[in-house]
Amino acid sequence: EGQVTDTCGIAISEDNDVFVSDSGSHCVYKFKLPKFQLVTKVGKKGTGVSKFNYPRYLTVTTDRSVLVADCNNNRITAMDTDLKHKRYIKHQTMTRPTDVKVNNNQLYVLSDTDSPCLHV
Repeated sequence: EGQVTDTCGIAISEDNDVFVSDSGSHCVYKFKLPKFQLVTKVGKKGTGVSKFNYPRYLTVTTDRSVLVADCNNNRITAMDTDLKHKRYIKHQTMTRPTDVKVNNNQLYVLSDTDSPCLHV
Protein backbone atom coordinates (compact mmCIF):
# COMPACT_ATOMS: atom_id res chain seq x y z
CA GLU A 1 0.00 0.00 0.00
CA GLY A 2 1.46 3.36 -0.99
CA GLN A 3 3.96 1.71 -3.35
CA VAL A 4 4.04 3.83 -6.50
CA THR A 5 5.04 1.70 -9.48
CA ASP A 6 4.79 3.87 -12.62
CA THR A 7 4.80 7.53 -11.67
CA CYS A 8 3.56 9.81 -14.38
CA GLY A 9 2.40 13.10 -12.90
CA ILE A 10 2.90 15.10 -9.75
CA ALA A 11 1.12 18.21 -8.45
CA ILE A 12 1.45 20.09 -5.16
CA SER A 13 -1.38 22.07 -3.56
CA GLU A 14 -1.08 25.28 -1.58
CA ASP A 15 -1.65 23.13 1.54
CA ASN A 16 1.48 21.05 0.81
CA ASP A 17 -0.51 18.04 -0.33
CA VAL A 18 1.31 16.08 -3.02
CA PHE A 19 -0.75 14.25 -5.63
CA VAL A 20 0.88 11.55 -7.75
CA SER A 21 -0.64 9.69 -10.69
CA ASP A 22 0.48 6.09 -11.15
CA SER A 23 -0.24 4.83 -14.66
CA GLY A 24 0.86 1.27 -13.88
CA SER A 25 -1.51 0.85 -10.92
CA HIS A 26 -4.25 3.04 -12.46
CA CYS A 27 -4.53 5.17 -9.33
CA VAL A 28 -3.81 8.54 -7.73
CA TYR A 29 -2.04 8.97 -4.40
CA LYS A 30 -2.19 11.84 -1.91
CA PHE A 31 0.86 12.42 0.28
CA LYS A 32 1.51 15.08 2.92
CA LEU A 33 4.70 17.11 3.11
CA PRO A 34 7.22 17.46 4.64
CA LYS A 35 7.57 13.72 5.39
CA PHE A 36 5.86 12.56 2.19
CA GLN A 37 3.43 10.53 4.29
CA LEU A 38 0.68 8.62 2.45
CA VAL A 39 -2.75 10.08 3.22
CA THR A 40 -4.96 8.20 0.77
CA LYS A 41 -5.06 6.43 -2.56
CA VAL A 42 -7.91 6.08 -5.02
CA GLY A 43 -8.44 4.10 -8.17
CA LYS A 44 -7.99 0.86 -9.98
CA LYS A 45 -8.32 -0.05 -13.64
CA GLY A 46 -11.80 0.53 -15.02
CA THR A 47 -14.30 3.06 -16.34
CA GLY A 48 -16.53 3.79 -13.35
CA VAL A 49 -16.35 6.34 -10.56
CA SER A 50 -12.90 6.46 -8.95
CA LYS A 51 -11.49 4.18 -11.63
CA PHE A 52 -8.84 5.08 -14.15
CA ASN A 53 -7.36 3.63 -17.29
CA TYR A 54 -3.79 4.88 -17.56
CA PRO A 55 -3.95 8.17 -15.63
CA ARG A 56 -1.33 10.60 -16.86
CA TYR A 57 -0.53 14.13 -15.69
CA LEU A 58 -2.58 16.03 -13.14
CA THR A 59 -2.99 19.50 -11.68
CA VAL A 60 -4.52 21.18 -8.64
CA THR A 61 -6.73 24.19 -9.34
CA THR A 62 -7.22 27.32 -7.24
CA ASP A 63 -10.67 26.04 -6.18
CA ARG A 64 -8.92 22.95 -4.76
CA SER A 65 -9.94 20.48 -7.44
CA VAL A 66 -7.56 17.77 -8.58
CA LEU A 67 -7.83 17.24 -12.34
CA VAL A 68 -6.42 14.01 -13.80
CA ALA A 69 -5.88 13.28 -17.49
CA ASP A 70 -7.46 9.80 -17.64
CA CYS A 71 -5.88 8.85 -20.96
CA ASN A 72 -7.53 5.60 -22.06
CA ASN A 73 -10.95 6.60 -20.66
CA ASN A 74 -10.88 9.72 -22.90
CA ARG A 75 -11.74 12.11 -20.08
CA ILE A 76 -10.52 14.44 -17.39
CA THR A 77 -11.51 13.27 -13.92
CA ALA A 78 -12.19 16.02 -11.36
CA MET A 79 -11.86 15.21 -7.66
CA ASP A 80 -11.66 17.22 -4.46
CA THR A 81 -8.38 17.26 -2.53
CA ASP A 82 -9.56 14.27 -0.48
CA LEU A 83 -9.73 12.42 -3.83
CA LYS A 84 -13.52 12.15 -3.77
CA HIS A 85 -15.06 12.11 -7.25
CA LYS A 86 -16.70 15.36 -8.40
CA ARG A 87 -17.31 14.97 -12.14
CA TYR A 88 -15.92 14.03 -15.53
CA ILE A 89 -14.92 16.51 -18.19
CA LYS A 90 -15.34 15.12 -21.69
CA HIS A 91 -15.48 16.52 -25.19
CA GLN A 92 -16.31 14.68 -28.40
CA THR A 93 -12.99 15.63 -30.00
CA MET A 94 -10.84 14.92 -26.94
CA THR A 95 -9.19 11.54 -27.25
CA ARG A 96 -6.53 10.10 -24.99
CA PRO A 97 -5.77 13.18 -22.87
CA THR A 98 -2.24 13.17 -21.55
CA ASP A 99 -1.92 16.49 -19.72
CA VAL A 100 -4.20 19.06 -18.13
CA LYS A 101 -3.47 22.55 -16.84
CA VAL A 102 -5.52 25.53 -15.69
CA ASN A 103 -4.50 29.16 -16.17
CA ASN A 104 -6.73 32.12 -15.31
CA ASN A 105 -9.71 29.75 -14.90
CA GLN A 106 -9.16 28.43 -18.44
CA LEU A 107 -8.78 24.65 -18.89
CA TYR A 108 -6.08 23.42 -21.27
CA VAL A 109 -5.93 19.74 -22.26
CA LEU A 110 -3.24 18.12 -24.37
CA SER A 111 -4.74 15.08 -25.99
CA ASP A 112 -4.40 12.42 -28.64
CA THR A 113 -0.94 10.99 -28.22
CA ASP A 114 -0.89 9.94 -31.89
CA SER A 115 -1.43 13.49 -33.22
CA PRO A 116 -1.18 15.97 -30.34
CA CYS A 117 -3.95 18.54 -30.08
CA LEU A 118 -4.55 21.28 -27.53
CA HIS A 119 -8.16 21.73 -26.36
CA VAL A 120 -9.13 24.98 -24.69
